[in-house]
Amino acid sequence: MGVQADDHTEANGTRVTGDGDGNIQTRVGVKTYMNTYGERDKEKNHTLQPYVEANWIHNSDDFGAILDGVSIKQDGAANIGQL
Repeated sequence: MGVQADDHTEANGTRVTGDGDGNIQTRVGVKTYMNTYGERDKEKNHTLQPYVEANWIHNSDDFGAILDGVSIKQDGAANIGQL
């Protein structure tokens, strides 16, 4: 992820610079499903397919901003779980 925000200066003079370019994001997951149908749907060719998916996302770099030389980082984005 080579996304880098443009630098800018706010109306009050604060210099804002993006921090965290060069991130590598990986995802590992599993998804499973089953096919089922109700008694009244047997002849109608209707199928219900519920599924569940779980993912683990890892970011190699922290995202944040630098405001007049003070670094602020986003906490909790290095490892993310999805269900």
